[in-house]
Amino acid sequence: MYTVPDEKFYKLSLFYFHTFQACPVGTFGANCASSCACNTANTVSCSNVDGACTCNSFWQGGDCTTDVNECTPTGSALNPCALNTHSTCVNLIGSFQCQCKPGFEDNAGTCVGKTAQFDELKAAFMILIVNSFPAVSHDHL
Repeated sequence: MYTVPDEKFYKLSLFYFHTFQACPVGTFGANCASSCACNTANTVSCSNVDGACTCNSFWQGGDCTTDVNECTPTGSALNPCALNTHSTCVNLIGSFQCQCKPGFEDNAGTCVGKTAQFDELKAAFMILIVNSFPAVSHDHL
């Protein structure tokens, strides 16, 4: 047996349907009358129901304007530069950078000993070899 819902239920259903409709991007709330306060450059999305911001990974805060310090243990699950013991993490606005410590240089994202040190050793070795053999006179050739 089918029953017709009463008028009060029908009006209540229409109220909820119209009040909580899907809002266009950047708006939320009843009749989509409120604008999101999220910083759009730092935001993944803004809820069209309550205006809550979902921030990009390098940003936080209610409006996604607070920089995350990725270089601190609380800034990320793991300091991104900690895997390379020869680098230091430098926090940048909206990002970070791993900088090689003195005496090391970047080689495809890994800090390795500078080749200049090797070049200096090679030059010193060549001088040692040259000085170890007597000079050959061109007159005897």
